[in-house]
Amino acid sequence: MFVNPVEEMRKQSLGISAMLAEMIELQKQTNAILKEIAERLNNGSK
Repeated sequence: MFVNPVEEMRKQSLGISAMLAEMIELQKQTNAILKEIAERLNNGSK
């Protein structure tokens, strides 16, 4: 069976792009949660 190396690389880079996009999305959510926690801590100490 012949595998087209260009096609394989394209598939892999799409997979990597999707993973990176997911990681960035998770990072945004994490940042939002941390910001929320920080704000609550600040409000609690006033």
